Amino acid sequence: MLLNTAIVEDACRSGITALDLGESGGVAALIDYKERFGAAPVTYDKYRSETLSFSSLEKRTTAILKTAERLLTGEKWA
Repeated sequence: MLLNTAIVEDACRSGITALDLGESGGVAALIDYKERFGAAPVTYDKYRSETLSFSSLEKRTTAILKTAERLLTGEKWA
């Protein structure tokens, strides 16, 4: 709490009129905590971009292909 207090105080001294305290996720205790700093709920659109690592995709694809090959050839599992 001390760090958040320092952040809010510094923002006020700097003339900042809005500070993003992050999402509360509907957690009542977190909402109450933020309200102690004068926070008010803000509705906004959120966009998310997900990336897929090609090396991860390659590893998974290789594992799937090896499994399929074992199943098709009747190879014993180690």
